[in-house]
Order: sequence, then structure tokens, then C-alpha cells
Amino acid sequence: MEKLIYETADLNIATALLTLGKRIVGINPINPNRVVFYFDVEVQPEIPRLVENYWSNKLLVNPKDFVTNRRDLLSQVHESKRQMEKN
Repeated sequence: MEKLIYETADLNIATALLTLGKRIVGINPINPNRVVFYFDVEVQPEIPRLVENYWSNKLLVNPKDFVTNRRDLLSQVHESKRQMEKN
């Protein structure tokens, strides 16, 4: 059985999910301008509903936590890109 994975290249959606306590299971730098974030939907089945709430402006997150998580996530993105460039 294949794992159910939600993937997004949207940094703000990934940050919102992270801020709500969802765990990123992978970050894949596709090219220097695009990174994809992966979340395990099997373990976190509410993710599609949260993304829908994000797009309909119904998702509430702590703004300070969002900013902190976004900064941390960007650091991970830059590190992933550096690793991609080395290989």
C-alpha cells in the first residue's frame, strides 16, 4: 500500500501546517527556484481540510509562531538547496 502524501511548493501553506503542529516528512529541492514540502496525510489526515481552510481564509495561526516557523523553514530550504548544489 502506497503512503498518502500531501505535497506543496507553497512556502506559506507549509509554514501554516508546520505552525499548526503538522510534521514535514521531506523537503525536495526540485530546482534552484522550486522546493516541494511533503506531509504524511496517513498520519495527519486533517491536512487537506486545513489547506482548504487556508485558501478560504478560515485558518487561524499564531502570527509570531508563523513568522518564526517560516524563518526556520527558509533556513531548511536554503540548506537543502546547498546540498543539491554540492551533488
